[in-house]
Amino acid sequence: MNQSRIIILVLLAASAVAAEESVLPLAVGNRWEYAVTQYGIMSSGEGKRSRSMEMASQGTCVEEVISIKEKRKDGVVYEYHAVTKTDAGLNTEPSEVIEDTLMLAFDKGIAITAGKLSGMDDLFSNEWVKYDPPLISFAFGLKPGSKWKIGTVREGNLRMPMEAQVTGVETVIVPAGTFENCLKIYVTCSKVTGTMGSGADMATIKSGKSVNTVWMHPSVGVVKEQDILQAKMQFANGPLMTGTQRKVKELLPGYRAESGG
Repeated sequence: MNQSRIIILVLLAASAVAAEESVLPLAVGNRWEYAVTQYGIMSSGEGKRSRSMEMASQGTCVEEVISIKEKRKDGVVYEYHAVTKTDAGLNTEPSEVIEDTLMLAFDKGIAITAGKLSGMDDLFSNEWVKYDPPLISFAFGLKPGSKWKIGTVREGNLRMPMEAQVTGVETVIVPAGTFENCLKIYVTCSKVTGTMGSGADMATIKSGKSVNTVWMHPSVGVVKEQDILQAKMQFANGPLMTGTQRKVKELLPGYRAESGG
């Protein structure tokens, strides 16, 4: 595992989790496909000796409600599956990241009870992480000014405390069409902590943060997302490295978004 791929892993982990932090119409068979564009800059060293490399790629993300996993006294748990595929681009290789999430629909909104990330040549842990109490993705009755704490997301040894705020209502234009009255939600993580990799490739996270802007239509779900992610880390046998990534997802035509089970 090389140092650049570990930084990409950290950024993707934050991005992948953030992508779940919005309401979705949960009915088995619902499906959304998004166009994905990613751009990043990776730097090594500091001062005059620092070196930078640009990265860019494009692809698609398909998200689906697969099944009803469990019916509980407090609600219904849905199995949610997402696959993001990007082609080879500027200083990037083809990649595939798989996100599996168990979402609880209950009387207060939608919460995440468990999640798993895999792909990127097994760079992710590929292990289920259970959340008790669940991560609060979305609470019913949101309006501009609403704030809530999501909880601390875990991936391997990474820890990412997240919170959200509704900042307004906007009209959004994407390939799938024009969507009015979309809630604009900021999902933020101000401090990523932990380690990545092992042995000579072990990296300690010195600082990290993310801002995920989500535009959510009340009957469609997420129509657009923009992530800005930053991480600085120190490798056991290497220089201090910094990575910054911007990712944009836009809804494509042909989606299915129905309410109910």
